[in-house]
Amino acid sequence: GFLVFVIQFQYGFSIISGALALTVFNLPLLTRTVEESLQAVHYTQREAGLALGLSRWETVIKVGVPEATPGILTGVILSSG
Repeated sequence: GFLVFVIQFQYGFSIISGALALTVFNLPLLTRTVEESLQAVHYTQREAGLALGLSRWETVIKVGVPEATPGILTGVILSSG
């Protein structure tokens, strides 16, 4: 974080450089939490969306994401803490 944000981008010792460094460090945790939340959606709900004529992308957006929202929000809160 020091080499990239303070030296390379010349942000100096500031809150922004610290926040960006912590964001980069916490990104894998957040990504994994979102991935697990989306995989936790039961397969029958995905099948129901496909059976109603939704495309795979529409099934993810209209069925998967609303069902996984509590887990995604929990991951965001945990990684920001």
